Amino acid sequence: MSSGVTLSELAAAVASVAILSVMLLPVLNVVREETPELAPERWGETIAKFEERDRETPPPESPLLFTGSSTVVAWKTVAEDMPFAPVINRGFGGSQVSDLLYYLDRVIIAYRPRMVVLYSGDNDIAAGKEPGTGAGGLRCG
Repeated sequence: MSSGVTLSELAAAVASVAILSVMLLPVLNVVREETPELAPERWGETIAKFEERDRETPPPESPLLFTGSSTVVAWKTVAEDMPFAPVINRGFGGSQVSDLLYYLDRVIIAYRPRMVVLYSGDNDIAAGKEPGTGAGGLRCG
């Protein structure tokens, strides 16, 4: 099954994500310093468990990767609901957009997904962030 994406298009997309990640590092440091209880490192054990599970059972190639907060974690039937492609669920409940960006290389890029389905933002709003803002108050859209 072909995804219809050329290698150069994929490389450009990965490069764009890498550039965005590097640009956001200073913002994530400010978020971490201002709200230590929300530091993304609090998810280190969860991310390490994903990696341990991957060592025990290697993930499929070119998966549909679902990630985000508790709504993704709670979707226990995602693989059955998406039978047309291999699926990986890498949601971590309670996370915010800044957490996902912090672990981008370990939660998304490492899997080389054909597509990423992201559900995140409700915990950001619950934490008082304005709708339409990304990590560290960056405007989205």
